[in-house]
Amino acid sequence: LCKNHLLSFWYRNRCEMSDQFFMDFNDDEMLLLQEIMKLPTKQRGIIYLHYYEGYSCKEIGEIMGLGDSAVKMRLKKGRELLRKSMEV
Repeated sequence: LCKNHLLSFWYRNRCEMSDQFFMDFNDDEMLLLQEIMKLPTKQRGIIYLHYYEGYSCKEIGEIMGLGDSAVKMRLKKGRELLRKSMEV
């Protein structure tokens, strides 16, 4: 399992977010980003790439090795989960 983790896409292609990235956000945006980071990994990565990095569904599909419909469904599911978590 450890070797599989070290070979995984997300482990090899990660980068640390600098504090400079977060300095531009107000309190509401920080709250939203915290809620996004609580999502399951499938939805979290796609929502981050789409809304924060500005990638299209097609580009995200190419990056993650998914089809357009899978990306759109994960975006939809992620938005639903965010909506539920923000209502509480």
